[in-house]
Amino acid sequence: MGAVSSIRQRGRQAVKGSIHFPCTGGQRRLWGLSGRNPGEWQDNLTTVYDIQGAIDTVLLERALHVVRSRHEALRTSIRMRGIDLVQVVHPARYRPLRATLVDRHELDAHGGISGYVARRIERPFFLSSGPLWRFELLHLGSDRSLFIVCSHHIVSDGISMEIVWHEVVIAYNELLARACLPVTSRRKSFGDFAQWLSNWTMQSHFTAPFVRYWTPVLAGPAWPHLRWHDGCRASSFRGKALRGHLPDACYRASRLARERFGVTDYVVALAAYLVTVHLHSGETDLALISPFSGRRAPGLQDVVGRLMTGHVIRYRFEPTCSAGALLSALASHVAATLDYQDLPFEWLSDEFELAARQPVDQIRFALEDFSGAVSSLGGARVNALEYGSHSGPKRDLNLYVRVYQNHWNLVVQFNQDVLSEDSVARLMQTFCAALLACAADDDTSVAQRTATLETAAEGRVQWKDQQERLIEMSSFEELKI
Repeated sequence: MGAVSSIRQRGRQAVKGSIHFPCTGGQRRLWGLSGRNPGEWQDNLTTVYDIQGAIDTVLLERALHVVRSRHEALRTSIRMRGIDLVQVVHPARYRPLRATLVDRHELDAHGGISGYVARRIERPFFLSSGPLWRFELLHLGSDRSLFIVCSHHIVSDGISMEIVWHEVVIAYNELLARACLPVTSRRKSFGDFAQWLSNWTMQSHFTAPFVRYWTPVLAGPAWPHLRWHDGCRASSFRGKALRGHLPDACYRASRLARERFGVTDYVVALAAYLVTVHLHSGETDLALISPFSGRRAPGLQDVVGRLMTGHVIRYRFEPTCSAGALLSALASHVAATLDYQDLPFEWLSDEFELAARQPVDQIRFALEDFSGAVSSLGGARVNALEYGSHSGPKRDLNLYVRVYQNHWNLVVQFNQDVLSEDSVARLMQTFCAALLACAADDDTSVAQRTATLETAAEGRVQWKDQQERLIEMSSFEELKI
């Protein structure tokens, strides 16, 4: 990434007061999808913060201006320039924060808080004109507000949402203390990264080691034929997102496995997911995608933009292996693949001419750590609400494990043309049992132990409604206004 600095000025070409950079492969794909499905919102990323306490709207507006001035991705649009697709960075202009006082009658007319917020976040973005980030403050009373952060995935990812919120909080608190805050520019931006990536991928001596590594990995990865999938694969991609929380026994088991075998929460949850897919598919050659931050290089750790890429996991599962053997082998496997993740998955897809819906990209797994999230804004207490705008129609199965201080939550997105709600409930039942099995320190097969625990009382799923099935749920309905 040292090359980023050397091409910075070369990549910045003026366009009537703005500057432009080439788009990455991932951005080009999203642009193509938006052209085929104009007006859709499925690529919107959203985080909603429940603010309990008084909030200074003017200071929050100024804090947003500081962060917007610092991060070019917050003032970027995507458009065609001749035959090239480019991202245009616009000058930093002060934008007023949209603040709305919402009364109970208006909420009732929209089906409650959840319905009201859904109407806000399901508005499409217009990529050519921008802006591609929206911030809105909903006042629910004198000391209760919702702060909505919404962006298009073409200029952001999950890490970007966290970075922006973290810097907004810092700017707000410093403004509250000092009344003025200088705007600092960044050394590197997402545009610099895109320019570097464009140059790098055109030089075969840089990409050759990656191609050599991924050739056997992506050579016809097996598609786990899920047993509940009957009939041919449909193409309507009717997506659904379901939410629940893991029982305390699973949380304790994951912590025990982490301490006992010296692995991370990610490896424990990934192992349980692979066991689950194996038991429900009968396959041992398993392939899936796990989102990867794409920020390993120096200077990219706090860059806002679409750097998230796919961490390709192809693992040959041994049904007789114990929990300890599986976790140790999987930890080594993940560490080895990380050395070859600097090239985005979209580039690998193009290089290996993978199909648009290649099997390796139809099962996804992610672990998101919310345990260290910022919890105060000035004197107000802040909680990040579990509200996902994605309906997950593009892939057959996505599992998001969200780690908090003392519990884990689940978000499951699936294609209803492939999986039924009952099928997903059974799969998540197995996942919880697999988490319990991963804590065992004997030589018993982890797959066999999972199958046994699945029928035991301690392995039963405890969802938010205390029923043994997944339900659609939003934390908004739990707010007491």
